[in-house]
Amino acid sequence: MVTLRQFRVDYYANFLLSDATDIDSTSKTVVEVLKSRIGDIEVTRVSTDKGEWSEISGKLGFAKGTISFYATLKPKDEHTDYDMFMRIDGFYEADTPEGADKIARAAIEEMLLKPMKDAAIVKQAILDRPEKLVKGRAAD
Repeated sequence: MVTLRQFRVDYYANFLLSDATDIDSTSKTVVEVLKSRIGDIEVTRVSTDKGEWSEISGKLGFAKGTISFYATLKPKDEHTDYDMFMRIDGFYEADTPEGADKIARAAIEEMLLKPMKDAAIVKQAILDRPEKLVKGRAAD
């Protein structure tokens, strides 16, 4: 019998949203779409002297691991070329780190990205490991 180990795997995702003009409404839509798959999710409105944005955080468990994520929604500007940034980390059961990475990517695409794409919230998504994602674009 093979004993699986747990590996931590981190991903970043940058999104261009279909409509980033009303971040409050869009963040509520993101939460509603993901809530069908993720019971533990919340949205917070942040307002500072540097601007306003929404933050979404959540956690879900599934057969081969646990995914936690934190997202910020803010219309793109001169400093960023995306409307939503998501940091996703989790622990996954696998034989090897590479196996855990494959499980993580498939789970993230299925449980987080696909529902948002299906609901037409996301126009474009870039998903990659933190060390490969540079300023909102995949590294060369």
